[in-house]
Amino acid sequence: MKRGPLVAAAVCATVGVLVGYIMIPGQSEQLAMLSRDELPDAALAKANALFESGNREPAILLQTFALNEYAGKYDRALEAFRTYFELRPDDAAAWEKAAYLFDSQGQTELLKSALENIVRLTRDPLASGRLAAFYRLGGQPDDEYRVLRAVEPKGLLPVDALRLASLHFDRNEVTEGAAIIERLDDADTNIDDAGRIQLFVALLELGKFEVAVNRATKWTKASKDTGLQDVLTGYLLNAGADEAALRLASNAQTFADAKGFGRLAGLLADQGRFDLIERLMDDWVGAATQLPPDQLDSYFQELVASASGKGLGTRLFNELFRALGKGGDARIEASYVQAMYGQFGYGGVAPFRKMLRADVLLARPVLASRLMAVEQNSLAARRFLFVARLPELSASAQFDWLALAKELLSPQELVNELARRARSGAVPPEIRKAVLDAVISVGSQPQTMEVWRAFFKSS
Repeated sequence: MKRGPLVAAAVCATVGVLVGYIMIPGQSEQLAMLSRDELPDAALAKANALFESGNREPAILLQTFALNEYAGKYDRALEAFRTYFELRPDDAAAWEKAAYLFDSQGQTELLKSALENIVRLTRDPLASGRLAAFYRLGGQPDDEYRVLRAVEPKGLLPVDALRLASLHFDRNEVTEGAAIIERLDDADTNIDDAGRIQLFVALLELGKFEVAVNRATKWTKASKDTGLQDVLTGYLLNAGADEAALRLASNAQTFADAKGFGRLAGLLADQGRFDLIERLMDDWVGAATQLPPDQLDSYFQELVASASGKGLGTRLFNELFRALGKGGDARIEASYVQAMYGQFGYGGVAPFRKMLRADVLLARPVLASRLMAVEQNSLAARRFLFVARLPELSASAQFDWLALAKELLSPQELVNELARRARSGAVPPEIRKAVLDAVISVGSQPQTMEVWRAFFKSS
């Protein structure tokens, strides 16, 4: 009976020892406590001592890495990481930390290894894109293809998805490549022209002409640059899809841009497709009638200059004149003739001079007067000069009229005509000084005063 208390005491002692043992912090907890108590040097020394003693607890290895990385001891940090991954190769979070370390130290091969594991474990699109870029720069398309394929195409960044599509095309996997870019285009991703051309060509190879043209029409309407339209039209022509090519080319945006229209006409002419040029011109005439009058001249000047610079020759210009004549709009036809004369002189108008109708000449009386003067028909030249209404002419045409009047009229006829127009208030302000100077140079003082008073009164 007296032994009971002794046994109890022994049990209590044993329990106390066990509790005390359990309460002793483990090595990992000790490192955490040292770090928490702001004793980093002590924590670092203890971690390295444990590592050197052969301790391979995963938690210890991670702390050894973290402490050495913080202290700038990267060799030991890397060593701890390598040992950790031998034990825990599928720790994605640790691989992400390792990638950050390898990147900061310029350890490219180790970084690639870390990215490979991140992609293997997480299919992370950012890691995949970066790893693929390494392989692309290293000229390893097979590895690049493998890495990008590891991620679902819809999960890739657009730039990487486009690259994967290109790799599909390189392997003649046209359907797969086209599907990727179509998905991006449907999502209104800002695909560059190179990606659009790839998709367009792929759709043509797959025989999807209507789909290709519909997408191309959407692209060209959204872009101010007609260069893409020219390229896509060329592909359609090469594929024998004439109707689709003309449909893509004949839109309001093309007709509104003289340089773009000239490029397109040049593209057709280079391929000898004057039959399509003829149809294109017919469509264009209808669109040109919608242009404001003040834009017609500048439009034709650009068109003629652009076409001339491409060496398209007179055949293209004749086709345009034929289309204009068929349209029956004297104003538009006259504007074109004016541009041809301005670019080439009389030689530019000569091929279709006999086809110029009277209403076309009357629409540009100063030009008509010059044409008649070149043809030595002075009577007709003077008649067109007299019927010209200066206020209806552009500023440049007004000065051209005055220069032509000095050539065609005698000094007395010139003064009389200028005085007549001054009295009727038919001399625009822009040209009054030049008119007054002309009268002073050849007229009498009374005539000069008459013109001066007319201008003064009207102003």
